[in-house]
Amino acid sequence: MLNKTLPHLPLRNLDGERLFDYFLISGISSILTIRLFLYLTGYPQLGNGSFHVDHMLWGGFFMLSALVVSFFFLTRSARATSAVLGGLGFGMFIDELGKLVTRDDNYLYQPVIALIYSIFVLLYLFSRIIEKQRKVTQKEYLINSLETIKEAVEDKMNVEDKTEALRLLKKAGLGNQLSQSLVELVKQLPAKPVISTSGHLNKIESIVQFYYQRLSQTGWFLPSFLVLFLVKSLLSSSTLLIFIHSPLTFLEFAEIFSIGLSGLLVLIGLWKLPHSHLGTYRFFKYSILTSIFLTQFFSFYRNQLSALSELFINIVFFLALNFLIDQEILSRKRAP
Repeated sequence: MLNKTLPHLPLRNLDGERLFDYFLISGISSILTIRLFLYLTGYPQLGNGSFHVDHMLWGGFFMLSALVVSFFFLTRSARATSAVLGGLGFGMFIDELGKLVTRDDNYLYQPVIALIYSIFVLLYLFSRIIEKQRKVTQKEYLINSLETIKEAVEDKMNVEDKTEALRLLKKAGLGNQLSQSLVELVKQLPAKPVISTSGHLNKIESIVQFYYQRLSQTGWFLPSFLVLFLVKSLLSSSTLLIFIHSPLTFLEFAEIFSIGLSGLLVLIGLWKLPHSHLGTYRFFKYSILTSIFLTQFFSFYRNQLSALSELFINIVFFLALNFLIDQEILSRKRAP
């Protein structure tokens, strides 16, 4: 339906969802880190009596840096760097929202936390609408295959990149001459083993992928990860014990709701486990995102030090689950 009403939408980057997740996680991390630092240092001012440098200006610098990276560099790592820099900058900017919506420039204006939360949730939902509202077109499959083929220019194409490029070209349809020519080109391109990909970051990623493939074939890897994740979820849920009193404030009720929602997503993930590891990982990821976007905002005001450590743990699990999801998808693509 969206295709009919908006036929001239730009071609989408199929990796956009992951990049936008990096943007949002960086933004949330930026806000919470700044607020912890200001809390611990007594809200210092950078400047003198008549001169003060808001961290909003640093946010502008980071967002400008993200644009510069996206303007001048073409690689996948450049896009990821741009997403992280943009998220850090946006977090520094939006953290000053209290000063922008109050007459007395009140940075600590209490309702601002709900406003910031609403902005991030709306951004997250908007990114999913862009991804899901219309089917991927043949042109989009074709242009994304070219993005993968670019790895060959820097001699970074590995076997999985080559397989992905051929899969995208197949999705693009082999009815036009360009697709057929590209298929023949990709088949002739040299591809390195995944473990031998050049570049320090790529080598680290390849090594992790290599050992994951070995570990995933053992009988103890999945149970160990599940136990670790469930222990983390139970420890997070134990926070509910501190709310055994009445009446509850709005922030306490909101935190209880977010913890309950996160726990419900974990249970759905466990229910899907016998049928699909991929489905389990995805619902675990949704649980982590709920903790980051919802619970962290409320718990940060309750106990800033423990909230920051919990944020770090959530981000580690988020990155791990993203990796597990990618590996499950790759294994399905490699299956006959």
